[in-house]
Amino acid sequence: SYSLAKSAVAGAALMRMEKLYPGTAMQPIGPYVPATGCRSEAWKAVNLLNLLDMDTGHYDSPTYMADEDAPKIVGLFDPTDYAHKLAFSCEAYPHQEAPGRRWVYHTADTFLLGVALDNVLKQQAGRAGQDIFTDVVDADLYAPLRLSPTARTTRRTYDAVAQPFFGWGLFLHGDDLAKLGRFFGPDRGRIDGQPLLDAALLDQA
Repeated sequence: SYSLAKSAVAGAALMRMEKLYPGTAMQPIGPYVPATGCRSEAWKAVNLLNLLDMDTGHYDSPTYMADEDAPKIVGLFDPTDYAHKLAFSCEAYPHQEAPGRRWVYHTADTFLLGVALDNVLKQQAGRAGQDIFTDVVDADLYAPLRLSPTARTTRRTYDAVAQPFFGWGLFLHGDDLAKLGRFFGPDRGRIDGQPLLDAALLDQA
């Protein structure tokens, strides 16, 4: 699964982190994305919620799926290492307007969100060696929801970083879809009656 699983994983991760560490969603990405391109003036106003919403103001074309279908997208998908995927995500698209104004579909934004959230997590007390997918999405949400082993894994970069892709490399069974639908819908982000997601972000979604 691509767009569906990425929305579930990225959305759940940000909403869970906002619940655990209020203010996470509005943090600027610069301190949490270790790449020169994302620490430039052009990215200064972009926050983590902008990455989830894909409204960073960075794009080539606002036409629906034009950027995602352009030949240069191989610069994100083809490299197997963290450094090249990160550099593409930060540098491939020029700054066109202020963030929060226009939605432009970019898997690269979701990849950057995973990077930023992973680093936000690692900066919390006692969590320096933890991983945003394994220790937040899976441990806090997917495991207690009893999703399949298939849903509870992700593709990662082939290097020491082992960065979860976040935007792709995710898989779901039909039973997983039912459980996630119930969790985000009727159960409103609760497991056994306990709210695990930030209520305001969940309502916006």
